[in-house]
Amino acid sequence: VSPATLYKEAFKEEGDIEYRNGEYNYAIVCYTEGINKSCNTGTNVNAKLFTNRAKAHLQLGENCSLFSSGCAVIFVNLALHIYL
Repeated sequence: VSPATLYKEAFKEEGDIEYRNGEYNYAIVCYTEGINKSCNTGTNVNAKLFTNRAKAHLQLGENCSLFSSGCAVIFVNLALHIYL
């Protein structure tokens, strides 16, 4: 497992904890940090980070940000299917 994937997993887990605690802004920060860590790892973690970030935006009623994250999920999933 690459170091980038480990960082992404750590940020995803921290974001998940913040999300469960209702700290949606902090969850968004964690998910965004994970996304910013070398997006070219070819893992499923990117899609999870984008999806979870979109869910946090939804909880905050931030529909424009939700749309951006949702579009990114579609592109990441398509790329993963093409890549694999």
